[in-house]
Amino acid sequence: MSKNDITVLLVEDELTLAMIIKDTLEENGFTIHTASDGEEGLHLFFELRPDVLVADVMMPKMDGIELCQRVKSNIQTSHTPFILLTARTSDESKMEGYEAGADSYISKPFSFELLCIRIKN
Repeated sequence: MSKNDITVLLVEDELTLAMIIKDTLEENGFTIHTASDGEEGLHLFFELRPDVLVADVMMPKMDGIELCQRVKSNIQTSHTPFILLTARTSDESKMEGYEAGADSYISKPFSFELLCIRIKN
């Protein structure tokens, strides 16, 4: 699968950061859809069925951990790769993300190159 074939749903409540990530990923050939909170993200996820979901951990309405749990606990969507982005870097926070089913946990600030590689793989 090439980058051009990969659709990503980005769920990030900080608008400036969301636009920077979206623009960067689009420049790298990915198709990006965005949501500004976990509830909107969950709705869009089931509507769009993206190839990869990238979400911030700390968001209003529904955080990234709960969003991950809902996606990963559904037999029809549990295979979808889920990447958590967060400023929380403790091992406890990472374990919480992985226990929720996250496939990758990337700490902010992060390298866009790393994010692109994790999405592609």
